[in-house]
Amino acid sequence: MQRLLSVAIAAGLWGTTGFAEVTVNSVMQSGLRILDPVITTTFITRYHGFMIYDTLSMTR
Repeated sequence: MQRLLSVAIAAGLWGTTGFAEVTVNSVMQSGLRILDPVITTTFITRYHGFMIYDTLSMTR
């Protein structure tokens, strides 16, 4: 029982190490006018969508 408890604690602590909060600053080539990447083909909207998706899906 003690071994199971120590393995559970180690597994819980292992998943929380090594993640640092990083701020990404980006400079786009023009102003962001349309936020929906489905209705436009501009690169700035596509890159903005990538950054938002990464922020929403990769945070814990």
